[in-house]
Amino acid sequence: MGGSRGLFVPNHACIPFKFPGIAEELEFFRDGPVFRLFVERSGTAVPAVMTAEDFDAPRVENVRDEIKYVFDGAAGLRITVTWRQHEAEVVGTIQIENSRPGSAVNRVQFPYITYPRVTVFDRLLMASSWGDDIPKPVRTIKHYCDGRDKGFWIYDYVKATADEVSYSYPSIMAMQFMVLHNPSRALYLACYGTGDDTRTFNAQLHGHDGLALSVNHYPFLATGNWTSPECAFALLPGGWRPSADIYARNMRKHFRTPKLPAWMRDERKGFHGWVQFLMRREGHPAEVTFQELPEIARCAREAGLDVIHFGGWTYDGFDTYYPDFEFDPKCGTEEELRTSLERVRAEGSRAILYTNGRLVDPRSKFYRAGGDKAVCLNADGKPYIERYNTSAEFRIACPACKSYGDQMAERIRELITRYGANGAQVDQISCNYAYFCHDKAHPHKTPANNFLPGIEYELQAMRAAHQKLDPEFFVWCEGCNERFGQFYDINQGHGEEFSWALGDGVPELYSYVYPKQVVTGLSKDLQALCYSYAQGKPFDVPLPMLDDPGYVQLLRQFTEIRKAHAAYFLNGTFIDCAGLETVGPVRAFGIERHGGNGLLVNLWKPGAETGAASTASLRIPRPNWSMQRIYPSNMEVVEKSGWIELSWAGAVASVSFESEELKAQ
Repeated sequence: MGGSRGLFVPNHACIPFKFPGIAEELEFFRDGPVFRLFVERSGTAVPAVMTAEDFDAPRVENVRDEIKYVFDGAAGLRITVTWRQHEAEVVGTIQIENSRPGSAVNRVQFPYITYPRVTVFDRLLMASSWGDDIPKPVRTIKHYCDGRDKGFWIYDYVKATADEVSYSYPSIMAMQFMVLHNPSRALYLACYGTGDDTRTFNAQLHGHDGLALSVNHYPFLATGNWTSPECAFALLPGGWRPSADIYARNMRKHFRTPKLPAWMRDERKGFHGWVQFLMRREGHPAEVTFQELPEIARCAREAGLDVIHFGGWTYDGFDTYYPDFEFDPKCGTEEELRTSLERVRAEGSRAILYTNGRLVDPRSKFYRAGGDKAVCLNADGKPYIERYNTSAEFRIACPACKSYGDQMAERIRELITRYGANGAQVDQISCNYAYFCHDKAHPHKTPANNFLPGIEYELQAMRAAHQKLDPEFFVWCEGCNERFGQFYDINQGHGEEFSWALGDGVPELYSYVYPKQVVTGLSKDLQALCYSYAQGKPFDVPLPMLDDPGYVQLLRQFTEIRKAHAAYFLNGTFIDCAGLETVGPVRAFGIERHGGNGLLVNLWKPGAETGAASTASLRIPRPNWSMQRIYPSNMEVVEKSGWIELSWAGAVASVSFESEELKAQ
């Protein structure tokens, strides 16, 4: 790398880290501190920020393949930073020993990497539930920070200060990495944590054209020792997928895919999505009554889907009185709800009932019976409040409180035994902000370790309840999360239209890293329906779309294809565009067949209407395998020199490549 200055620590020996395939020297690392500490002292309102320069020159130790820096010289604090090279990435930890009286290390930025040469061609991808790929990141972040007090967004899920944005894990981050990328090069920054502490991933303006990227830990360390999880950075080839590949290799082994009810992957029954609607909003008459549920289920079946999902069935309409989840008499009687759900099941459909796993209405029975002690408090000892266009001023449940998890488990039991539900949504679990809780009466050790273990307890308690009562019952949660997704059956993937993002959505990101988990695709119009199909995702269909004959016809065709090719759509492995090369205005998505020996390729031409002429060329990904037209059946295919040229009508086309061994089975 040249020079005598250290990779992170000025004026010290260079660390011989190498990045395969990258020739440029890493000068942008050389002058930046590896860490920043935020130290709060008694009687001071603003924490002191400490970096490597605030300590004496570190003692450097080389132990086998590790390099260790030990920083002393700040009264009562010792910092130990350990690095090792692992293939293309550099992995390290930071340890803090605090014996400094009257002070606490509340926040630690590690790694803290400055990149001064961000260009308008770079993008910053945050691994949130649906991917937030920020174009022109310096300018975009600056504009977002400038508008933080001007009502530029409804929900402040991406936290902002004067010059910095912050994404929390758990939620809204689905995974623990970010990548600053362009087509030529990518800077990858990740945490490989499996512990209980909430952390954030931050991007701060740095100089005129730069960013400081950091993983932020919150130890709230008054005295004693604390060690961070392993964190990593790497300089990689361009785009975000090489970074996602490294992350997947590190983290898939820790977070398992849940065992789904058997029917969901069954080639005859299978899960292909749902039709969703609200029954009643606060202050309005019912839009749908309990008695109408069987008819809606029939319409959904005719469109190809045998699952319906509805909210607004609880007293007093949608987004009120949580977490009581009692039926709303303005939609009908309790007997009408149960009888209708029995009929829905008897006629071959399933019904999902909405719940919320995070919000507490002070008017609820739960809150008034002691649940007021189970909500998150801020640093001033006051409850956080969120509003969702109803009269409710919701508190945020502190999931570390066992009473809240037990309440949710009991409500799940009641959905089955009292109402006859076949499934439940647990809203806000995997895409809404995880608040620190400063209530010292709660069982969490620090304000930052309430959500991860708390939500795990909540989800596991609910899962144990419904698996005991009904093995076919299933649960889905809003958003995607690698850790929470182990304890429910379906992640709800939205898309690219939601307000808690600064950039473009990348809804295929989570499925690329965790390809065996089920993620739905919001199919609010024909284009979104095609996008969901191309990614191999089950469909999340708004009820009004069933009034569109063209949409319904396409939805029925797509569900028939999914059923006919369940080895791909229900049980396959999503590979995104890895190994696929196309020419033309299309995007390609690949799904490997369950059991191997087969590859399905879906081509999507964004914006193409039904019947519109579409063409594309695809390099044959498996030259010795036979190709089969999947959809549409009348597409024209011409093979030329290792490529196939496809012509079809519509937005999507599907072909498969299968081995002779598979054909012989």
